[in-house]
Amino acid sequence: MIISQVNTENQINEFIKLPVEIYKNYKNRALTSEKDMKHILNSAIKSDSKSTISFLGIENDKTICRIMLTNIDEKIKSANFSFFECLPGYNNSAHQLITFCEHHLKKHNIETITGPVYNTLSCGLLTTGFDYQQTIFTNYNPPWYEEIFKNNSYISIKTLNSYLLDKSSNFPMDFKPDNIKTRCLNIKNMNEEFSRFQKLQNAIFSGRSMTSEINATNNTGFIEKLFPLIDEDLIIIAESPDNEPIGVLICLPDHYQLNFENRITRARLISIGVIKKWQKQGTGLAMIQHLTQNLIMKNYLQLEASYILQNNLPPQELLKKFHGKLIKTHVIYKKILI
Repeated sequence: MIISQVNTENQINEFIKLPVEIYKNYKNRALTSEKDMKHILNSAIKSDSKSTISFLGIENDKTICRIMLTNIDEKIKSANFSFFECLPGYNNSAHQLITFCEHHLKKHNIETITGPVYNTLSCGLLTTGFDYQQTIFTNYNPPWYEEIFKNNSYISIKTLNSYLLDKSSNFPMDFKPDNIKTRCLNIKNMNEEFSRFQKLQNAIFSGRSMTSEINATNNTGFIEKLFPLIDEDLIIIAESPDNEPIGVLICLPDHYQLNFENRITRARLISIGVIKKWQKQGTGLAMIQHLTQNLIMKNYLQLEASYILQNNLPPQELLKKFHGKLIKTHVIYKKILI
């Protein structure tokens, strides 16, 4: 097998086309936008960044497998992998590609590799829940990918659970804490909202001790990057009596659903974050209640709460209380290279 670094337009196209061949018979896989993937690859190539590099595995002039290495950092001696794909029946080729990448990283003094991780939204290898549709910014892969990484001595370091809720869920619609206000994102005043969001994120992550967290992100440009996809009624901000932001809930319409149906009736709950001072006072519950009211008002039928760390018990206990159903599991793997 020939292993080639992705540098040319033709190689970028080969990188993008591979999943089309792999998932042509998978009814629950939503193919990533070609435009988005081209942007990711072109950005890495044009910047001549040493922190991101992609490879193709080719046999008999046919692309068999692919992978992207990201966050290659010689200072902390670690790297991530993402966008791995391989045609069925080519496990040995996948092994060769993974081994090649490990040797490449060792040459740059990298000691650990972790993945699949591209960002806080898209991470983990799907290990259960293949019968459910892929939701926005979650990963979907064939069941046999798990065997590939286990056979290459990758060990599980994080398990991420996803729960599905619907109109039968028992949400407390009459919960009204006296000292907590909730409101929707004000899309007409985005500059000020971005400023508040940045301040809130810094406050949430300063102590990094959140009990009301699903998958909060410390990327302060997060909402701005998602601007074309957001529904302002699905992003809820909690405030104290003096109008200081104390918590944020981020939920997105599941635009991937349009790959399978002609309208969006499902949303994905991305994260809930509450600053330490206001935890355990019903802040998260107040935001969930506000979100639920808006989802019902806008005729959403389902809500998926994704990527909850398995050892993060409070949100899972809350979701189970509301009759949330565990539907998917994603796993993040790690391998020590030294």
